[in-house]
Amino acid sequence: MQYRPEAKELLSTIQDLLIKEILPKIEADELLSYKTLVSWNMLGVIIRESEKEDEQSQEEFQSLLKLSSILKDINLTTDQFKALPRKEKLSRLKDWNSLLAKQLRETKNAEVGSEIWNQIKLGLKNNLSVSNPRFNV
Repeated sequence: MQYRPEAKELLSTIQDLLIKEILPKIEADELLSYKTLVSWNMLGVIIRESEKEDEQSQEEFQSLLKLSSILKDINLTTDQFKALPRKEKLSRLKDWNSLLAKQLRETKNAEVGSEIWNQIKLGLKNNLSVSNPRFNV
């Protein structure tokens, strides 16, 4: 079987090429240098997204399990969730997040509202850690 590099490795190689070989040769052109640096940064965001995606979806699922009293229709164990295809995981998380938003708007119970709010903060923290790796809560 032929070796196939992962997307992360390919993106890192492109980043190295941009910074180490291309940028020094185009320093005189400010606009092109700027665009090269922006491209390098965008590749970094993509790499961090791919690293965080599975970890993040697992954390969100665990957090949703804590809210099982609210989301009684989730009949899925952690192992079953892990076994789902990536698209299915993301689809379910999107649906569950929509349900959580609806519950938050409708809830009067402070304890339940607090649990939902913690879920929302976890999702926001995860999203910010991808776009800005220096973000720390």
